[in-house]
Amino acid sequence: MQEKAIMEQIDTAYDDYLRVAKELIIRLEAFRDTSATMDEYTSLRNESQRLFSLGENLALAHLTSKDQVLARANHAIMELRVLVLVSLALLFAFALALARLVYRDMIVPLRLKLVESESLRERQEKLASLGVLAAGLAHEIRNPLTAIKAALFIQQKKFKPDTQEDADARIINREILRLERIVNEFLLFARPGDSKLAPLTTDVPLREVQAILAPQLARGHIQLTLDKLPPLRITADEEQIKQVLINLVRNAAEAIDQSGVVKLRARADRRRLGKEETDVVILEVEDNGRGMSAEVQKRLFDPFYTTKDTGTGLGLSIAARIVQSHGGLLEYQTAPGLGTTFGIVLPAPVGHTGPHAD
Repeated sequence: MQEKAIMEQIDTAYDDYLRVAKELIIRLEAFRDTSATMDEYTSLRNESQRLFSLGENLALAHLTSKDQVLARANHAIMELRVLVLVSLALLFAFALALARLVYRDMIVPLRLKLVESESLRERQEKLASLGVLAAGLAHEIRNPLTAIKAALFIQQKKFKPDTQEDADARIINREILRLERIVNEFLLFARPGDSKLAPLTTDVPLREVQAILAPQLARGHIQLTLDKLPPLRITADEEQIKQVLINLVRNAAEAIDQSGVVKLRARADRRRLGKEETDVVILEVEDNGRGMSAEVQKRLFDPFYTTKDTGTGLGLSIAARIVQSHGGLLEYQTAPGLGTTFGIVLPAPVGHTGPHAD
């Protein structure tokens, strides 16, 4: 704006300069004298000086305007620099947050799944190898064991009752029966039977297990109770589920030192089976025994691992495989001194997650 005003002043001053110069030329021509005094050039000199001053003012205004433009440009550049730095900082923070989110929600679960898959693969390979070994070993033991049992049966007929020979024969027979049980467990572990799934309600296996084991446990001052809850529908092999329940109840009773309670119940819930969460039915065996230590929990389902003096360590492994063949899982909750609860988690039949109505 200042430069424009000075330019307008220069235009006016230039017009005045031309006017004065023309008047001087006309005056000189009128007197036919090309010489003139300094006084005659005073007006022309003043106008020339005015033009010169205005030119200097224009130059100063231009320099001032240039400095202002540069200052505004530098200020804009600083603002742009700050904006770029802030944008980069925000972008870095966003990228860091995104990386953390991706690591937490994608990479960590994938790593866990990879570790679980690798552990499952190793476990399956181990079970397959142990299965082959168990099958061969059980086969080699069963044949001579059958011959020994038959020979003992023949010899027992020759012994008189209440004699030392008869007592020894009974001990041998008891040990043969124990060996047969071990061999049968080996064979069941090596070649688990196919599950014959059929619809049934949870009260059927629970009541039968209670009827079978309650009298035995009562002799050891252990109560086997069944919660009075509405029965739920499941699809399962009744005999195999009873086998699992019997194993869990016996383990629960052995975890109770002197007297206590083992509770049976069934309830509906939701669990993740496979890739997604679904409705399930859980058959639970709860005891108020001594619970399990962290070391025992680490190897709980390992074949041939046992804390019992006479156990084979196959009971829970077989139970877990039976439940898995039903499309479910065997879970547990425990704490030292607070007891243990095992749960047989089975997928609920479609449309039958609630109580069964007769």
